Amino acid sequence: MGALGVIVEVTLDCVPSFTARRTSEEWAEDVVEGVRDFPMWRPERKIKQWYWYAGSPGHRRRGGMRRASTEVCTDVQADCKPWWQAFGKVHNGLLYSWKVNEMEMSVDVSLAPDVIAAFRTFVQQHVESLDPTRIGWHILGRYVARDDAWLSPSYGRDSVFITFYTICKDTSKPRTKYCEGKLASEGFCRYGEVVPCNSPFLTKQMEVFGREWERVAYSVGKARPHWGKLNHANATYLATVYPKHQEFVRIARELDPHGMFLNDYLI
Repeated sequence: MGALGVIVEVTLDCVPSFTARRTSEEWAEDVVEGVRDFPMWRPERKIKQWYWYAGSPGHRRRGGMRRASTEVCTDVQADCKPWWQAFGKVHNGLLYSWKVNEMEMSVDVSLAPDVIAAFRTFVQQHVESLDPTRIGWHILGRYVARDDAWLSPSYGRDSVFITFYTICKDTSKPRTKYCEGKLASEGFCRYGEVVPCNSPFLTKQMEVFGREWERVAYSVGKARPHWGKLNHANATYLATVYPKHQEFVRIARELDPHGMFLNDYLI
């Protein structure tokens, strides 16, 4: 089901899969310069992303930017896995014992450093809202090539999808051994990601920093929100960042004259 009606048949245009291994993890001290230089960091790597721990004072590398990548491999070593398993050290079938609240914004690659710089300034001005004994939130950046789907967040521009995360405990799953052997601060193990999702502390982090992250992404980066994650965008704003927005709405009205499938993102 979508904005144009009910989809009853889908044809997938598949591309060959490949195997890869997670090989490179490096740290950059300045996140703005790190984001600016990231497209040229290990350009031969097919999958790479960065993490910024500005909202995680309890993290052992507070404020740092971690860069991670994978390389294509063809050998028979145990760490040469199908690409979708190479993101982490475990099989993707793992039943995680935590949940996330996310705001993910697609930003033009050229604007990403300015967005991060503006948000970093806000964080520095509101450091009193961070708790040095807990993991509050962190940010992940991943890169996506431009495409031609009218309402795709990557329409017409190479993009970096920047995700604001708060991580919390899934109370339905045990987590008694979570911190065994983990290189993290005492605060991380005692509070961090083992805080229930409705914790007032995590709720405040989203209210203070999550909402500001969204505002900065829109005002500085002309961001397009991930359609399936938390956001507060409306049709008026989206029409300014999607060149084909009005044309899409026109077609939607032709196919759905009663507006059954229209929503606040479109009208």
